[in-house]
Amino acid sequence: MRDVRTGAPALENARFRAGSVTKVVTAAIVLQLAAEGRIDLDGTVQHYMPGLLTEDFAPITVRQLLNYTSGLRPGASLGDTVEEGYAHRFETLTPRQVVAASVAEGPEYTPGTRQTYGNIHYTVLGMLIEKVTGDSYAHQAAVRIFRPLGMRHSSFPLGADPRIHGPHNRGYDWMDGRLVDVTDWNMTDRFAAGDLISTTADLERLLVELFRGRVVPEPQLREMFTVPDVPGASYGAGLERFELGRQGDLGQDRLAAGLRHGDRRDPGPVPDPGLLGRRHGREGRRPGRRPAVRVPGVQPLTAGAPSASSRLIFFRTTYSGTTPKTPKDMSIRLHQKGIPRTGPHRRASGMMPAQAIIPNSTTQMLRTGSRYGP
Repeated sequence: MRDVRTGAPALENARFRAGSVTKVVTAAIVLQLAAEGRIDLDGTVQHYMPGLLTEDFAPITVRQLLNYTSGLRPGASLGDTVEEGYAHRFETLTPRQVVAASVAEGPEYTPGTRQTYGNIHYTVLGMLIEKVTGDSYAHQAAVRIFRPLGMRHSSFPLGADPRIHGPHNRGYDWMDGRLVDVTDWNMTDRFAAGDLISTTADLERLLVELFRGRVVPEPQLREMFTVPDVPGASYGAGLERFELGRQGDLGQDRLAAGLRHGDRRDPGPVPDPGLLGRRHGREGRRPGRRPAVRVPGVQPLTAGAPSASSRLIFFRTTYSGTTPKTPKDMSIRLHQKGIPRTGPHRRASGMMPAQAIIPNSTTQMLRTGSRYGP
């Protein structure tokens, strides 16, 4: 429902805090700047923002920030859980304060040797965007992502504004045995890692156009699907990679996080690599449309059940906001509800219908051949 006090029904076009889906926007902006030659992915934080890190830090590249291998420790926080942060929900913690606290603790590990998911990497990337462009992160997101894609209901709060403007459902969480309204919340500490406000329709538009190669040019887009070659890694730039087992596993609680069945981080070239998205004729395109983006070793998830010899890999955005709550595995949740993963109005991208998902985890599913495991 929209509000437990009034019992009003939930709004299907409601705006909400999209949490770590923000990282997709941040990664896209950085990769656009890389395509323009304004950022070198192998360039270092020390080069672009001298003085931000101390001499205790080895060179950290932009790519290592994108794929969470920078070695930076978590920064300052007003609470790691909803319960801890609730009393501080109207306080302000700036990105520079967050990063300063991380730097004060020193590096956690040598850059490029481990992968640790966290907001700190994308907080620094947001600061990098502002330094390189001489503009605010929010305005860059608007002119580079929201406006070109027609995401009319997506924005970032103005300063420390804790409100969600426009139509929205109230958000709640259980604290000490009672349901507490947590809708109004100052998210300045999340910044480029989790401060986005959006709608399911806008996020679907973002992911569809991203995977079609209309947001980030293809050479840079591959960074989003490239998982670093370090133990246990499962994240590319802004996206998380999951793998499901064989056909019989689909819909069961046997989700394999990351790449557990051998080293498959670089599938390499295979004959007739699939298109990312539904095929439209032999050329993989519709008249008047740009061809879908090719990803090595990946075939599209078409309608119907996968063959017994295939595995399912899907890339999804991550979500770590406070409200609304989202099931951890959206694929299995949809399967249990009997909701089709593709439909006539969604097959062009192979995406699951975003409106059927509790807001905030839009997923792209792909199929790979049996060469990746028994």
